[in-house]
Amino acid sequence: MRPSLLLIPAALWLGCPEPDPTEAPRLAGNALFKKGEFEKAGQEYEKAIAVDKKPEAKAYETAAFAYMKAGNPGKASELLLKTLDFKTDTAGKLEVYRNITGMYLSASRGVEAEKYFYEILKLEPKDAAAMGWLGELSSERGGARSNTKPPVPAELDKALEWYAKVLEVKPDDVGTWVNRRIIYTKYSDYYAGQKSQAEADAETNKKDKETAEDFKKQAAEAQAKLDEVQKLLTEANAKLGELNKAKAAAGKK
Repeated sequence: MRPSLLLIPAALWLGCPEPDPTEAPRLAGNALFKKGEFEKAGQEYEKAIAVDKKPEAKAYETAAFAYMKAGNPGKASELLLKTLDFKTDTAGKLEVYRNITGMYLSASRGVEAEKYFYEILKLEPKDAAAMGWLGELSSERGGARSNTKPPVPAELDKALEWYAKVLEVKPDDVGTWVNRRIIYTKYSDYYAGQKSQAEADAETNKKDKETAEDFKKQAAEAQAKLDEVQKLLTEANAKLGELNKAKAAAGKK
C-alpha cells in the first residue's frame, strides 16, 4: 500500500530541507547581544542549544560569553564546563579551566575560582600560575593584604607553602619573592606588637610578680618568633636585591 502524500512531511515532499530550529533563538540572541542585553542573549542562546540535536562547543562558548558579559560568571562557567566533552587534549581542558578562573577572579569571586585552580593542577601539577593564585588567595584570607586585620597563621602558612612550590618551578620569580616578603612583614609587625603589649602588661602588673612573670614570658616568646620571621624577611630582601641587581645589569647590555 502506497503511503498517503498527506503523511509525508511537507519539507520532504517538496524536496526542501527541514527548517533549522536553532535559527530563531540564535538570531534573537545575536540581536539582544548587540543591544547590550547580555543576560537575555544568553537565555536565547541556551534555547538554541536545547533544540539542537548535536550542539557544538562553540554554541556553549557563545552562551557562556554572553553570561560573562552580563556579570554572571556562575552561569558562564556552568556552560563552559560542558565544553570539556569536546576537548580531546590536556591543553584544551586547561584552557577551559583557565577561562573559568579568569572570569571568577575578574568578578572578585576568588573562593569560587579556587577549586578550578586545583583542577588545573590535576592536569598540570607544576602550573606556576595556578599555584601562585592559590597562594594569593590564602595570603588574602590570612590578612597579608590588610594593614588592620590580624594575621591568620593557618592561611598565611598555607600561602607560604604555595609560594615555595612556585619557587621550585621558577626560583627567580620576583613577584613570588615579593609576596613572601609581604607575609614575613605581616608576621613581623604582629609579633612586634605582641611583644610590646606583653611588656606593657608586665609593667602595669609589676606589683603582682606572678602575673608580671607570665607577661614577661609572653614577651620572650613573641621575641623568639619575631627573631625567626625577621631572619626570613632578611633573606627575602637579600634575594630580591640580587634579582633586581641582575635585572639592572641585564638592562645595560
